[in-house]
Amino acid sequence: MKKISITLFFSFILFIGIKAQKEIEPIIKYNLASPAQSDDFKVSGESRILQLKGKQGLNPTSIHSRIQLPKHNIETDSEGSMIIWAFFLEELNAAHQTGAMTHDNESWYTYPLISDISDVSNSTEANFGMFFFAEWHPQFYVKMYKGQLYPTRVDPPQKAFVTSEHFSFKANKWYQLAFTWNKNKEDLRLYANGVLIGTDDKHHMAFHIDKINEDLFTGNPTICYGNVDFYNKELSNQEVAAKYKNIAPDFDQHYIDHLQHVFNGYGVKDFDWQVDNNWTEKLNLKLNEANLLDTFYVQGYQEAPTVTEEGLLVETPNIPQQGNTIEKQVYMWPLQRFEGDIYIEYEFKPLREGGLSLLMAQSSGMNREDFMEDYPLRTNGNMGTVLAQGVRNYHWEYYREMNDVRNDVASGALVKNPYFYPLSYGSFKDNLENNAWHKLQFLQRGDKIIGAIDGKIIVSGTDNSNINNGPVLNSGYMAIRCMIRTKILFRNLKVYNKNEAFDIISESKK
Repeated sequence: MKKISITLFFSFILFIGIKAQKEIEPIIKYNLASPAQSDDFKVSGESRILQLKGKQGLNPTSIHSRIQLPKHNIETDSEGSMIIWAFFLEELNAAHQTGAMTHDNESWYTYPLISDISDVSNSTEANFGMFFFAEWHPQFYVKMYKGQLYPTRVDPPQKAFVTSEHFSFKANKWYQLAFTWNKNKEDLRLYANGVLIGTDDKHHMAFHIDKINEDLFTGNPTICYGNVDFYNKELSNQEVAAKYKNIAPDFDQHYIDHLQHVFNGYGVKDFDWQVDNNWTEKLNLKLNEANLLDTFYVQGYQEAPTVTEEGLLVETPNIPQQGNTIEKQVYMWPLQRFEGDIYIEYEFKPLREGGLSLLMAQSSGMNREDFMEDYPLRTNGNMGTVLAQGVRNYHWEYYREMNDVRNDVASGALVKNPYFYPLSYGSFKDNLENNAWHKLQFLQRGDKIIGAIDGKIIVSGTDNSNINNGPVLNSGYMAIRCMIRTKILFRNLKVYNKNEAFDIISESKK
């Protein structure tokens, strides 16, 4: 009996110890709806206390209102965590931008969660901040240096930042937004509702951090701020998830599963579609043909493509992307237009880490015209033709290891240009293996678009002609684009069309 009692006693002590380990308390704790239960903070300007699902927060009601937090440990501690609880009074996603929108507020598209300057929406001047940016890429990020995310983040020395692409916030839903840092390990992480949604660049050559100011600020009429807590420990994935589950007033497993699918590759579906007799083969190239380059228009870096026995090798310089190197990138355009629903497939083999490759499909002028015949041929290698030169297209980034995207997992982004309209974002649990062949499949049927790698769907979106983003695209060229630092082999390119809308009776050529 005594032995059993001793065993139970030590089991109890062990349980208490485990529980104590899990109960990690913040060293600085701000409860913005209850000053009496909080470290000191200041509020200036108009504001109100709101309650959602039993949890309260502070909502500034003027663009000039400010919340000032006089203490934090981000500057002093080599590792730590910051957790912000907030909900949004409107749904936030990518938004079309015009000059008229900046008439009163030049930074209207920047929503501050925290900043180390009182001009909280001025993300450029802040040395530290967490922001949501209402454009397709990037959207939700933390930076630890003064300057813009674009273009200075691609200039050496590599800066310390972490971004989650294509994130959106639902209205009237509590979010736990966690940022963890470990300066010695050069590791930054970003979480939403307990789910890892962003990591810093895993291929950086330096990790520059500017001095963070002593006071932190925030305030925006769209946001209701609940708690802001600081820890002197880099919380693990499991610890962040447990803190969300234990405290969230509107815990939503379905939404967590959605975030895990999108950002961490959980529940990826198979692509089991097959070409049938209703589709017409329009292009079939092994990509090792002797005269292959005569059938392509090479736009940009002319030295990039080489025909080999294995296939088409595209290699751009393995140097950082900067203002003087962005032209050393290339578009490979087969000299053939396509019309109707489209299916594209090819195989690719990445030969080194880093770089980025994307597919452009249904590429035409703004009135469906042949932009390669009707206008002077473009010669630039930069991103302009994708999104800024009057070429409508669907643009799928399928191999992504650049420093401004999450590159600890494989990710894909599908966008409609030049409207900056994000159609889909997805990921796999692991990176695509280097020195191994992968099969790409792109399928558009009407307004539905699917992108798959190795038989697994990574992006899937629906276009819409009636939401101020132009018509559903169904005609034009395709291109394979490779950015700087890319070395990839390509083979077995096939393109199929399906056009049931009309018949072509006759056609005149120049």
